[in-house]
Amino acid sequence: MPQGIALGSRGNIYVADTVNNRVQVFRTPEPSSIIGLGILGGGLVVRRLAKRG
Repeated sequence: MPQGIALGSRGNIYVADTVNNRVQVFRTPEPSSIIGLGILGGGLVVRRLAKRG
């Protein structure tokens, strides 16, 4: 269960998973936009939008 989320300066997403004692890194291979949506106590949905052009 994710307990925290951070966005790095290069677009990587870091997710703190305290139940499993780990930090997951989701690397962004190209420039993109990150959208995070969540409701208090209801979880988080993250989507990556690829840059066109």
